[in-house]
Amino acid sequence: MHAAAQWQRSQHALVAPKRQCVTSAAARAPRCRSRVITAVTAYLPPAAPPAAADVAHAFKRLQNGSDVRGVALAVNSSDTITLTPASAFFIAAGFVDWLRSRGVADIKVAVGCDPRVSGPLLMPAVLAGLQSVGAAAVDVGLSTTPAMFYGIIAPGSSVNGSIMLTASHMPMHNNGLKFFTAEGGLGKPDIAAILETAAAKCEAAAVPLGDAILDAAYVLQQVHDVHTAFRDAVCEAAAVVMSSRGTGLCEAARQQTSLSYAVLDSIVLRQLDKVVQEHSRQAVQMQQL
Repeated sequence: MHAAAQWQRSQHALVAPKRQCVTSAAARAPRCRSRVITAVTAYLPPAAPPAAADVAHAFKRLQNGSDVRGVALAVNSSDTITLTPASAFFIAAGFVDWLRSRGVADIKVAVGCDPRVSGPLLMPAVLAGLQSVGAAAVDVGLSTTPAMFYGIIAPGSSVNGSIMLTASHMPMHNNGLKFFTAEGGLGKPDIAAILETAAAKCEAAAVPLGDAILDAAYVLQQVHDVHTAFRDAVCEAAAVVMSSRGTGLCEAARQQTSLSYAVLDSIVLRQLDKVVQEHSRQAVQMQQL
């Protein structure tokens, strides 16, 4: 029997056996209690923007042949998001610069997406990226890749470029961008040139792609700026139209238009915030599966 359960019987009482002295090193070692220690870096401010070489590499690795591909949704804890809203913003702006370098004027780009979860998160970034460099953007919404090309060559179309947000057969947490002109899809050298321009724009804006909060905040600010500029243009147009009807009506039209687009700004920002929250919620659900 074990010593702890063994009892010695005497004539008058039950007496517990003497305690055995264990002197092994393993017994003297203190117990190891598992404890999660938060890294000190978690309490530090965001790191400085990466060096130019790191930014260039971050965009260069997104090239997948004649397309752009990356991880847009963190499903597993090991997933690293490489196609962020800010990177999509700068890539779209790089596409406009590429079109201008080919002599295209009055640039108008249509943007569509497939049903991937990350589509609504990247779509506003792409649209804002196009508009930030002076191009007109058309939100097609849910579409197919052939339809985005046909939208350029269809009779009467005023679109001279298109972008399809899709990752084709790749897993659901991936996404990407396919580019089209009237001549067809872009080639590998074209994609490399666009990504090089996008990296230069990102470096000039000092946007840290590795910081999810600052990355999304930059895009939200750009979306807001685009709507503000559009609102101001509408206000000026309203002022010109109403000027012939008197100063009072002109000022009233200006104020009413400003109010309308101020409401639009708040609606857009609220919708983007909902998209970000839904994106985070679905990512957590995927991790729990």
